[in-house]
Amino acid sequence: MFTQKTAKRINTSFFMIAALYMFGLLLPYAISKPKVEDFAQLYMGAVMIQQNQPQHLYPIPIPNDKQLNAGFYRGSHMNPQYKKLAAERNVADNNRYIYPPPVAVLALPFAYLSYPSARFVFQILLCIAAFLTAYYSAMIYQSISRDNPSPKNRWLSTLHQLAPGLLCFILATSPLMLRGVRVGNVSLLIACLITLIFYLYLQNRRVTAAILIPLAGVAKATSLPFILLAIPLKHFRLILISGIVTVLILIATYPMLGSEPYHIFFKQITPTLMEAATIIQNHSVVNTIKKWAGLPSLPSSALTIITAIEWAIIFVTMAYIYKYRSKIRSSPLMIACAATILLNLHLIFRPLLWEHYAIISASSWALCAYYFIHTGSHMFRILCILPPIIHWLPIVIVYRGRFAFYEPIHSQMLWGHLIIILIATIGLRMGTRSIDKNDVSEKKQARAY
Repeated sequence: MFTQKTAKRINTSFFMIAALYMFGLLLPYAISKPKVEDFAQLYMGAVMIQQNQPQHLYPIPIPNDKQLNAGFYRGSHMNPQYKKLAAERNVADNNRYIYPPPVAVLALPFAYLSYPSARFVFQILLCIAAFLTAYYSAMIYQSISRDNPSPKNRWLSTLHQLAPGLLCFILATSPLMLRGVRVGNVSLLIACLITLIFYLYLQNRRVTAAILIPLAGVAKATSLPFILLAIPLKHFRLILISGIVTVLILIATYPMLGSEPYHIFFKQITPTLMEAATIIQNHSVVNTIKKWAGLPSLPSSALTIITAIEWAIIFVTMAYIYKYRSKIRSSPLMIACAATILLNLHLIFRPLLWEHYAIISASSWALCAYYFIHTGSHMFRILCILPPIIHWLPIVIVYRGRFAFYEPIHSQMLWGHLIIILIATIGLRMGTRSIDKNDVSEKKQARAY
């Protein structure tokens, strides 16, 4: 074991090494070898707003056998005016703008830069977001372990002391981070906000968390699980503030957008976003079932059943949280378990679960680390180490289009999320079991009298 001062210094060293890796190695590599120009759609969305042409923001969806959304070049025709401005800015036709209209306004500053300069600035922002995601995941570990004693085992106790720094370093050097920066997707920015909201929720700073929830959800509605968590915990002020901030964002961006982009987005673009793309990189529940069954698409009745199962699980989870809300509200660990369940359920049941989406649940790694160190069960400890291994390694080993690996290997991200849900469920049950035991004891005492 280390002294508290020594452990703090070692953890700080890990934080610094993670930051040096992020900006000294990952950023130069990502700049020199970009994977996919996903930033192109964000940049062009900003350009369309700058040029006062929001009505030409979206592409024209076309039917396709892979159920690709309108963001793919095989899933749409480019809007002629959008195409013209993209050519003027030397932006390649990679991915087309499909985010909700307010996102284009929020990205407006990029439009005042050339595309290469804007992409460089965005990659720097992604690196900052990646480091903060790793850092706040480490802070989440500290929050959930603060009120729990250090393990008696010498090695586990030492690991507990160094867990924040190690967790930050492992997450920062994860291939998921490299992939996120190279792809140029907003998922890393969302991951940073989600992890920060998670941390603030555990710190009882719910007003700040409520302000950030709409910002995290404006692009992909990924922060919805925190609203679902707030309902059974009766954190209604958080819901109210989030709603007010959402309305303020819509009001502030409306003068630059008008109503037409919203009409096009909800009527033409959104239906394509609800389709589970039939390609190997999509790890969602729906697409995994399609891959298993060898079907290009599922019948509407099957999709209805899957949606019903999703919401049934969510409602059961919320009912359980409501039943034990007093215990859960007073325990950062129990809040972390409940939030982890809802967040990962939300991710796996969405039509699209790209491999870089896994980093959105980086906060889950803190929970896995906690139970790995503090559990007395060797089987549970093995279970806790599986999600980081599954999400960290196979993306390098398995995700290679030229390798014809069969299922379930290609859905490794899905399995990682499912194991995380199982771990959080077990943790939530262990944390609330004491209440059931106390209730039984009180009933026995009442009968005795």
